[in-house]
Amino acid sequence: MSKLGDLIKAIRTEQRLTHAQMAARCNLSHGLFSGLETGRRRYLRQQDLDALAAGLGIPLADLLASLPPGALNHGTYIPLYPDKKEAN
Repeated sequence: MSKLGDLIKAIRTEQRLTHAQMAARCNLSHGLFSGLETGRRRYLRQQDLDALAAGLGIPLADLLASLPPGALNHGTYIPLYPDKKEAN
């Protein structure tokens, strides 16, 4: 799981919400939300990140802090995991 996934799960379980309930609150599809939390989703769009922060009730800066270094420099799709080439 990613740092983002860990953060999402902690907030969701603290609020005692299901994946479907939290996805609806974030205005995201259940599949997208679940994939973010479990780590199956590898990329995210900025608009989804904004919706996620609003739905979770946390500052966008808290979500950005959970992303890999340089993630916001990739354009439209934000990678949720570091590039393996850069990690070596």
